Amino acid sequence: MFRFLGIQAKNRKEWGISHIGNFHSGTTTIALYDTLGEEASKYVIDQTELITVAMSGDLVPKMIKLKQDATANADRRMARLENLITFDNVADDVVADGTSCGINIIKFDDVIAKGKEVIAKGEWKPTEPTRDDCPMFSYTSGTTGDPKGVMLTHGALCGTSASV
Repeated sequence: MFRFLGIQAKNRKEWGISHIGNFHSGTTTIALYDTLGEEASKYVIDQTELITVAMSGDLVPKMIKLKQDATANADRRMARLENLITFDNVADDVVADGTSCGINIIKFDDVIAKGKEVIAKGEWKPTEPTRDDCPMFSYTSGTTGDPKGVMLTHGALCGTSASV
């Protein structure tokens, strides 16, 4: 059974921290990227049943609008999306827009603080990944149809790294 976290942002430290955090919690990263397009993004979010996406603050209003539009058009592909973890501060009206369509806006710094608290109490220990664990699905852009997802295992990633 997979647990997924979507991540959408340009290259930045929070992207890497989120991805490495996934490694150690048995969670699989679903990378969303700007060139994916709205339809392909909705397809990936639906196929993976994403509940949470970590993202840069400038993309939060776009994701909220995507859910609002999908809901208005009876498009269920965004129905499961409930949480956006923002790497940056967002305006209060953006938070209100999210709340109005069932999306919680959570600050990345708050997630980090909660993680430190849970670790300090001894309530969480990192998961040691195995070669067969899948830390990431990589999706095509979907230029010839719906995007295709490839499951990347730790073994495949380590093998590729070792061959360089």
